[in-house]
Amino acid sequence: WDPIQHCRMIGTARCYLEGLALQLENEVEAKIMSSSGQECGSLMIEVWPLAADGSLELPDEELVENPEDLIGGKMQFKLVVSAAKNLPEHLANDVYLEYDFYLDTDQSALTKVGPVEGFSKDPKFSYERIFSQDTVTQRFLEYLQTGAITFYIYGNDSRATQAEKERLAMRE
Repeated sequence: WDPIQHCRMIGTARCYLEGLALQLENEVEAKIMSSSGQECGSLMIEVWPLAADGSLELPDEELVENPEDLIGGKMQFKLVVSAAKNLPEHLANDVYLEYDFYLDTDQSALTKVGPVEGFSKDPKFSYERIFSQDTVTQRFLEYLQTGAITFYIYGNDSRATQAEKERLAMRE
């Protein structure tokens, strides 16, 4: 028999970053899509451009009229992942997520958030991270204009846990 896999991917959610190139905040309820294309919840995400001093309010002298004016300067922004909502009940156990950003395309470099212990269809992550790009390059600007942060959401499958218990009971 193959071992039963308890941890399953619930789905993926994306947060597009083009607003950062325009120095605009973005608060989004991103749909979580399963591998079969079904909506299976949502992820509450916020992206906030930061001023040079790290504050949320950009002063007029730091605003640019054209995104290309960001090239050569420093850029900081805050990523907030507050919660997930309406996750499938059988996968809403010990929920966690992983994501990568910009050049972190190696699967081993994914950033893990959580887990939120126990059962919750609406887990609260309360995650915040400040990103800093010391020198904005053309490549980074293109990433902001066309790219997204992809979040991979996982949970423990209560049906798999039950099947494992039943299989062990059959052996006795």
